Amino acid sequence: MTEGPSANKKLKIQNEFDKSPNWANAFRLTSVQAIYPAFAVLQLGPDCNAHMSVPFTDAKCNFRKVGLEVGGLYMIDFDDIFSKGIDLLIDLQNNSRELTEEEQRAVDILDHFLKDKEKHQQSLHKVLGGCKSEEEKDEKTNSFETHMTIALAEHLFGKLAPGQSYVIDNRVRGKKEKEMCQCRLDHCHGRPKFDCTGIGDEKAWHGFLDIVFSSHPVAAITTQELYGDENDEESETVYDEDSPDGKTICEMQLNHGAENQAIAQTIVFSYIQRKRHPSFQNYLIPNILISPYHFRILMYDSLNDILICSVKLPIFQDKEKCEKLSVESIVFLWIVLHYRIFCVGINVTELLNSGSIKDLRDIQSNFPERAREKFKLYEESSTIGISSFLPIPEEIFPSLDSFLYGKRLFKPRRLWKNSI
Repeated sequence: MTEGPSANKKLKIQNEFDKSPNWANAFRLTSVQAIYPAFAVLQLGPDCNAHMSVPFTDAKCNFRKVGLEVGGLYMIDFDDIFSKGIDLLIDLQNNSRELTEEEQRAVDILDHFLKDKEKHQQSLHKVLGGCKSEEEKDEKTNSFETHMTIALAEHLFGKLAPGQSYVIDNRVRGKKEKEMCQCRLDHCHGRPKFDCTGIGDEKAWHGFLDIVFSSHPVAAITTQELYGDENDEESETVYDEDSPDGKTICEMQLNHGAENQAIAQTIVFSYIQRKRHPSFQNYLIPNILISPYHFRILMYDSLNDILICSVKLPIFQDKEKCEKLSVESIVFLWIVLHYRIFCVGINVTELLNSGSIKDLRDIQSNFPERAREKFKLYEESSTIGISSFLPIPEEIFPSLDSFLYGKRLFKPRRLWKNSI
């Protein structure tokens, strides 16, 4: 029996998978012993400033992890949210179904990346692992931020994302009009594109994403510091714009301020996607927070007001050497960047029916309450592609000029006495 073209293509690709050690590592995620990343549920505290006009860099979320007083944190596994991605890997390994065109494109992207993995890890090692002393850090912090953003976009995010194209925030370009990837290796031919990446509304949380991809809605943030300990991380941004206008957020982390920035961006971005794409099956929109060694996945469901954050995932197998990329982390990142076809969202009905929670408010972030009178603005007015934000005037102590057109609450006493 002669098989159709799509079946032949599927079988051909499967044979290539069988010969690839990188795909063998990827397929380990399909075993029953596989351990997936977990997400914690976050809530915003009363000191959150979502009701104020502040840039993302000054966002204050006052967040906390949510769980039972006895029994630890509420936890959601990666495969609970991205079950379609894990199921696809299982079917690929077993060669048990034909792929849709969208799935085939996604698989081809991962396949091409894994074939060129050695080249990409050489480039990332040269840029991310090349500045280790405190003296180098002090001298190169500003330029390193730009170099890292470009390298991650060119050799990681941009190669795994739908569409495989991106735009970098034009404010990180510095004095160089044509900033190139600093790996300068023969296989690197990328030409970064710079453009405006502002999102939000100047009357509320607002600011700029570092990178924009050109397919599903995704974004990312890079760090301003080279190194940090387990609790010391900072950030920058990347996002994707190939779906009708969609984007996803991705961030880098090296200090607590970056965590607040990432949360604010994730929430704003989700409301923008919900407004622009009312046909989405769910609005659990990701943002990736990334440092030179790790990344976290933040996601916010603007329909159900649920905010979650993953544990750290390593970019390299050994962060001290920064030489070999972690295939497992690459696969997780690929699934997240293709969330439009792999993410099933959070099944709130199942959670309530199973008794895992008694009330949806137990796991909601409380963002509408924290945004106060600005909440409708987030739902209706936040937008994307903004080149600049007008500053909102701050209140200052009174000056003589401020009284020129003022209104006195009491009649001047001297005039009153002279009229007697």
